[in-house]
Order: sequence, then C-alpha cells, then structure tokens
Amino acid sequence: MIQKNKFALAVADVMTGISALCGGLVAIAPDLAARLAGSIMHLVNIDPSMRITWGGFVAGLVQVFVYSYVLAYIFAWLHNKYTTSEK
Repeated sequence: MIQKNKFALAVADVMTGISALCGGLVAIAPDLAARLAGSIMHLVNIDPSMRITWGGFVAGLVQVFVYSYVLAYIFAWLHNKYTTSEK
C-alpha cells in the first residue's frame, strides 16, 4: 500500500529537482531548452507557418517516454526508500 504523504514527498523531491535542472538548462542553453520543449509541446511558437515534422513528433515521443520512465523510476525508488526506513 502506498503511504500518501511519503509518496507525495517523493514526487515533490523529484519535481523540485527537475524544476531546478530545467531552470539551469534555460539559463545556460536557452536555444537547446526551447528546441527540447518545442518537440514535446509541438507548437511553442504560435507562428502559423510552423509545421510539425515526423522527426520532431518522434523525437517528442522518445523524450516523453524517457522522461516518464526516469521520473517514475525515481518516484518508486524514493517511495520505497521512505517506506522501508521506518521498519
């Protein structure tokens, strides 16, 4: 059974870290950050001439899969760490 408070703490820990990394990436390499976000969000630039390419679509799917897997793995690891530390 998932302990709600500990799982929420694990999620908050990971999201705080991701937010810090994202902020650092934007500060250090804003063009790279915009390209990465663009392939996930499809249309960051609301320019009507902008088109989604198959390559950009696939790159976005790969990123979402990898990011989701890594985040879920970290969540599970932290959750297990927090729940086993009481025993």
